[in-house]
Amino acid sequence: YKRQHSSFLIEFGELRIAHLGHGINVSPYEEKELDVLMVTINSKEALAPEDALNTLGVIKAKLLIPMDYIEKEIEYFSKNIKYFIPKVQHMVLKPGDKISIERHITGELLIE
Repeated sequence: YKRQHSSFLIEFGELRIAHLGHGINVSPYEEKELDVLMVTINSKEALAPEDALNTLGVIKAKLLIPMDYIEKEIEYFSKNIKYFIPKVQHMVLKPGDKISIERHITGELLIE
């Protein structure tokens, strides 16, 4: 049995959000300008943090939100992301956390 994974590209007005699910295929998103990239950082289910850091650099996203992560792995990922993907901002959310994202008229993302 081979697991199939889905990913989604969601567009809300001018915002483009990619949700990689538990997949590791980033190629559909390499040519896209993304505002938000949601990706699983979990060596048991999807991308190990080292693989994520090497792989996600090919995607142009302004904000990266790790999902379904293992605490020890997300610590490694968060400490090292600036070396692999220096231009991306990242936020580690806990269950129940909420954020608001909108685009300023200058094109910058406003995140609260």
